[in-house]
Amino acid sequence: MHEKHACSFPFFCLCRFGSWTYTGDMVDVVEVESGGSLLFDFYSTACPSVVQSHESRRNVDIFDCCPDMPAPDITIKLKLAWR
Repeated sequence: MHEKHACSFPFFCLCRFGSWTYTGDMVDVVEVESGGSLLFDFYSTACPSVVQSHESRRNVDIFDCCPDMPAPDITIKLKLAWR
């Protein structure tokens, strides 16, 4: 009998992409256009889960120490399920 992992699915995963070194004035990150799709060309088919859906959001953090140095990032929420 094949056993599944103990965690329940669907499973949600948050991935955050940004720079720890450069400010938003030096480098910027942009979302996939509305209705666009992420590229999964390198997603392993051997993986036991599959991406059912995704959504992204652009954030800009302003820290008290340096209000003139915005810190943009893209947060991607993936919904995974068993194959």
